[in-house]
Amino acid sequence: MKAAKNDKGNLHTKLARFLFAYRNASHSTTSESPAFLMFGRTLRSHLDLLRPNIQSTVINKQQSQVNCGSQANLRTFNIGDPVFVRDYRQGQQWKYGVTHDIIGPLMYHVEISPNVYWRRHANQIVHSSVPKTITNKTAAASYAYQPKIKNNDG
Repeated sequence: MKAAKNDKGNLHTKLARFLFAYRNASHSTTSESPAFLMFGRTLRSHLDLLRPNIQSTVINKQQSQVNCGSQANLRTFNIGDPVFVRDYRQGQQWKYGVTHDIIGPLMYHVEISPNVYWRRHANQIVHSSVPKTITNKTAAASYAYQPKIKNNDG
């Protein structure tokens, strides 16, 4: 209290500041502050207002990563959907097909022609933008399609 004689305020304010500092400081015997033992947390001081809470920042970042990574860009296809699939042979890059079977959460069997099935990942399949007037598979296969693929370069 003698050290607080230069502080501004009346005796009541000085006593409140002293008790706050005492209750927030760790005790030598218990290694915990009295406020922590009573409330289960430390009291917020002026230093806590200046210094950001790192734990809540980390939790918020982790939560946003979990939310973005799980379902944000996941493409799903139903059985019978008209799609274009990536062709890794020479010639056309994309072939018209129809999803035939769902193998896993991201893997599909796509029927390219009668009794010809390709196994493809969802990243190698795009929904068909073939006009609904084209129903013949050979006509749809000749339909010029170049999907817009996003680059990581920019």
